[in-house]
Amino acid sequence: MSDFIKSDHQGLSTLASRHLMYAFAGAVVPPDDADRYPGYGVAGNLWQIRLIRALQVQGFRCTEIASVRPVPSFPRLRKIWFASDAAVLPDGIAIGYLPFLNVGPAKTLSLAMANFVGMLRWGWRYRHERDKVIITYNLNAPHGLSTVFAARMVRTKVFAVIADLPVPGQGIVPSSVMRRMEFSSQVRSMRWFDGLIVLTRCMSQDFASQVPYLIMEGAVDEALMESIETDPQPKATHQFTLMYAGALSEFDGVPLLLEAFSQLDGDSYRLIIVGRGPEQERVERQAQSDPRIFYLGYVTHEKVLQLYQQADVLINPRPSEPLSTRYVFPSKLIEYLATGKIVITTATAGVLEEYGSFVFVLEDETSDGLAKLVYQIAAIPETERRAMGQAVRRYMLEHKTWTAQGRRISGFLREQFDKQ
Repeated sequence: MSDFIKSDHQGLSTLASRHLMYAFAGAVVPPDDADRYPGYGVAGNLWQIRLIRALQVQGFRCTEIASVRPVPSFPRLRKIWFASDAAVLPDGIAIGYLPFLNVGPAKTLSLAMANFVGMLRWGWRYRHERDKVIITYNLNAPHGLSTVFAARMVRTKVFAVIADLPVPGQGIVPSSVMRRMEFSSQVRSMRWFDGLIVLTRCMSQDFASQVPYLIMEGAVDEALMESIETDPQPKATHQFTLMYAGALSEFDGVPLLLEAFSQLDGDSYRLIIVGRGPEQERVERQAQSDPRIFYLGYVTHEKVLQLYQQADVLINPRPSEPLSTRYVFPSKLIEYLATGKIVITTATAGVLEEYGSFVFVLEDETSDGLAKLVYQIAAIPETERRAMGQAVRRYMLEHKTWTAQGRRISGFLREQFDKQ
């Protein structure tokens, strides 16, 4: 397996003892406050919190989080002005919510200005500290350029963690003039960072090939995964269960999944779907007409992990054709692989390179192709499937936990920080 790092690793052992402090710009809220924010996404929020905690274990002290509140813009949310506010994560790290005008382009501009001023204040407050950096999560809100400019003003290095970089009109965001301008400014800002942590190699290669980068496509929470018991005994029933957990959207391949399942003959097959999104009504209709489909709506992450154990196969049906898939890694795949279950996935960016030997790749991205692949996997003896899944699980828990990935990220950040 590749380290996925474009940098020189010499001297990392001497740098590992250095303790760095940092400010974090992103969209973080305490999980208990999720109900207050209509735009809250559990996966992205947990990703950021776990990243912060993983860095803390490696000696990075987060002294401030400048956060965007995840709310839709006016008129979807009938509130125009959000003032400064504060919150605290369960482990005591303070969150400062940025003030903003919740209307169209003014939202982006006001968040950028508030973030810029906040980072300047942070830099002034810790002006006598030499070992400090700024880290931003994604480049849209607050905008990456505001973080870069502030870092240059306070004379510190700045790094971006880019989890999503959707192309307007390519499956996730619409192709409006505003969206295209935002995307252009995001990718142009990438070349100004001192280092990038990206989920797919294409992000760096296509837009900032001269900037040092680390590919970190995701991680699993080892404590949560190890708390889920995997039963090595064969099932008493003859049911073959497929499961999908994630956004219910066309971009994520939900229509393909539903069409393929309708082609599977027999009562021995069943499908569990968990999540919400624009294709939810279609899922509900098909579940009502097909008793083999169980749509459970939105459930807690702990419940999702328990449901995985009922499945024989976990499916990532996201089509690989839209351009956005070059810059949006299916992070749910990392969790899938850590469950000890067989995984079917399409060949979106980065999947084959690192996980091709661990998954069943859907090369024919049609309903016929997916149905045939399910038939092939169902024909494999259950004991053999379990052995395959457990081998992958052991690899994931050894190499793809937040502890392991946090070690890689901290080494990369320290190395880039030490460069002149």
